[in-house]
Amino acid sequence: MTREKNDLKQWIKYFLVGIAQTAEEGTCTLQKIMQLKSKVEETIMTMGKRYSVAHTLLLGLFKNPVASIKNIQNITGLSAKAAGDLAAVFVEKGILEEITKQQRSRIFVFHEYLKLFSS
Repeated sequence: MTREKNDLKQWIKYFLVGIAQTAEEGTCTLQKIMQLKSKVEETIMTMGKRYSVAHTLLLGLFKNPVASIKNIQNITGLSAKAAGDLAAVFVEKGILEEITKQQRSRIFVFHEYLKLFSS
């Protein structure tokens, strides 16, 4: 239509409306991410000595919301056992969900974060 009628003004309007809608959606998603971050930070505040390493893991999960024990080790610098224990606490607190249901090679997902991008 724009090509046929050479209506550049209409095309620019259409394009700008799309940009405005995308920016609005992005702003809304960012606000939801910040709310989630605050909520989870409050949850891990109760972890005492583990708070610092738990916060490090949380920040890592915002970068990569799917993690194995090995990934958790890389993010936190913990041993495999300590990383597994921390993952278990995150599962217990509802932050992570273990999706493999195995003893070894477990995979954990930060579902609440991922859901923010699918709605």
